[in-house]
Amino acid sequence: MTLNKFPIVFLLWLACARQGFPPGGPVDETPPVVVETHPAQGETGVPLSRDIEIEFSETVEQNSCFSSLFITPYAEKVKYKLDGRRLRILFDQELREDRTYVITVGAGTKDLRNNTMTDSYTLAFSTGARVDSGKIEGRIYSQSPSLAVQIWAYDLEESRAINPRQMSPLYITQSGKDGRYMLSHLSHGRYRLFAVLDRDLNGLYNPEFDMLGVSTGDIELDEQQPVIDNVSFRVTRRDTTQPTLISGQAIDRRHIDLRFSEAMRAGEMKNISNFSVRQNQKNEPAFAYLDERNGSYAHLTLKQPMHPTIPCSVQVFRAFDQSGLKLDSLQNSITVNATDVSDTTAPYLLSMSPEDSSVSAPLDSALWFVFSESMDTLSVQTGFSMTDSFGTAVNGDFYWENAAHLIFQPENSLTGRMTYFITLKPDSVFDFGGNPMADSSFRKQFVTLNPDTLTQIAGKIIDENKDAQGVFYITAKSLQGNRYQLVQRTPAYCFKSILPGRYLIELYRDRDGNEKFSYGNDWPYQAAERFYVCPDTITVRARWPNEDNYIYFPYP
Repeated sequence: MTLNKFPIVFLLWLACARQGFPPGGPVDETPPVVVETHPAQGETGVPLSRDIEIEFSETVEQNSCFSSLFITPYAEKVKYKLDGRRLRILFDQELREDRTYVITVGAGTKDLRNNTMTDSYTLAFSTGARVDSGKIEGRIYSQSPSLAVQIWAYDLEESRAINPRQMSPLYITQSGKDGRYMLSHLSHGRYRLFAVLDRDLNGLYNPEFDMLGVSTGDIELDEQQPVIDNVSFRVTRRDTTQPTLISGQAIDRRHIDLRFSEAMRAGEMKNISNFSVRQNQKNEPAFAYLDERNGSYAHLTLKQPMHPTIPCSVQVFRAFDQSGLKLDSLQNSITVNATDVSDTTAPYLLSMSPEDSSVSAPLDSALWFVFSESMDTLSVQTGFSMTDSFGTAVNGDFYWENAAHLIFQPENSLTGRMTYFITLKPDSVFDFGGNPMADSSFRKQFVTLNPDTLTQIAGKIIDENKDAQGVFYITAKSLQGNRYQLVQRTPAYCFKSILPGRYLIELYRDRDGNEKFSYGNDWPYQAAERFYVCPDTITVRARWPNEDNYIYFPYP
């Protein structure tokens, strides 16, 4: 009996012993914070030969700490010493007289458990009688919001020719995890700001691999306005390399695929005059367009079949990447080996919108269809039909974005909660080479949404810059993934017939008229276009429009 009970008792003892935290205590998830400094926060009359001491709540990792330290005004020949929780900053030269100094411990500082500081910490003290109180704050917007981006401020009174590629900033801080930042204890003056992801931490902007944001204008601090907020940035990596034509391949005797070094802009690709195709003589493309799925590929459809044994020379005259850089004129031609393969591949539908069998299609949007290759556009339009569930035909207009991308715009809004059918007549729709559709019984369908579920958001933009010019681009994005955009010249806006949900509104003003947001430039300097992201979401319910939403568009 005793021996039989022993294993049970032993297992019970093991179960009890395993309760509680694992050896070493609970996992440390608490980020480090600064608990004490010498000089103290806001101290004045600091000796010019004074070293700085900063004490953390716990031991911090040296590399992350040193790379996240910023001293303004900029100081050369500074040494750092870290002993557990205590950091010492030693200056080889005396501090400047009657000057406010700002020591920023960036949010990139980590403890030994890899927990980063929640926000940057700023220590301000003065070698004079007072600490400057000027302040600039705002937010960084990027595709990777967790990136610790630095904000650089240059004093325009010291230099008008500010080039961040060659000049270190006078003031510097780092954004927190939520993208927010604050430059504090600035003297009165006029400043030019940049947001930089300084990957090599050398205090200079390298456009080859650093990310950059340019402010929407220079900032002036004075007695009447010592604090400026809402100075925000959109950060992106600048493309400085011209695109090149890398290769080409003859798919068959009528089709050539071209590959570029990066994604290209679609507009120029559908202009056949931008392409030259030659064998013994010129063979003009009938169609040209950019691949819908991979923007670094373009497709050419030739008017005449290629000779199967003569190499084909292809040249692209005018093309731009998505940053607006022109195709390198020294690498814009390619020799393609011809093929004797005939064009016998049947075309098929790659995608459509609304998607086949979807059940909440919008009532007033255009329909679009992307085919696998260039089509005989007249045969598609002739063989196309759209009917509702009662058999009533839907009339509309056809527009070809390119020879493979059809857009159909119904004359009137569709009916709610109705099933619609799209058909292409069997054996009546062909590609440019005369091959019929692979799907001989082409029939797609979708159901429109219930109009009783729709609502709207309306309001007015109050632009603080009364002299501003340009069209407003206003976007409403719901937390559920729905997205709507308005393009208009008047400040009054209305998002009609949208699905209910919580929406975030953002906008920009297209100053240069290029129909996209312009990020500005560091050198030569050009301010970014003004934009604004509303801090709060707007909730709208079905059949309950949310109106009178005023958006105050700050300036600069």
